[in-house]
Amino acid sequence: MTTLAITALFYNEARYLKEFIEFHQLVGVSRFYFLNDQSSDNYLQVLRPYRESGLVRLIEFPLIQGRTQADAYRHILPFIRRENDIDLLAVIDID
Repeated sequence: MTTLAITALFYNEARYLKEFIEFHQLVGVSRFYFLNDQSSDNYLQVLRPYRESGLVRLIEFPLIQGRTQADAYRHILPFIRRENDIDLLAVIDID
């Protein structure tokens, strides 16, 4: 069986997170790697149950000092590789 994961960078998108996770889980995504860019909304509250279950991995990655989205995704790849059970990775915007 192929294991599919999603990685996404977000900023103040807590209102979309639950729907995003629930929908993609229904279509076969088994893990989410989220990079937070200094959000000030209630993203931690929304993500809490998913993090506790192991479905979501959260990394704080502020886009400061010239960092780009590409830098964020390069940063997450070693984390995903260490998981050692992800066959496919999709990079998707949350909104």
